[in-house]
Amino acid sequence: MATYVWTLQGVTPTTIDATDIIQFAGAGGFDTAITVGAYNSTIHVESSVGADDSSGNTPENNKFISLFCERF
Repeated sequence: MATYVWTLQGVTPTTIDATDIIQFAGAGGFDTAITVGAYNSTIHVESSVGADDSSGNTPENNKFISLFCERF
């Protein structure tokens, strides 16, 4: 059976272990809630003990910028 290694992109990739959580966080950074009406500002890899494994790696963050809707 194949073994896969998942990583989160950044300055140096952060390995995502089987017990880790990918955390989408608010503007305050790690472990910050995303407020109603806002979008995630940061992304992190949280270890099974609650530590920020991606600290210092500055993972790339993609967030919603605009919405284009068209009616037919």
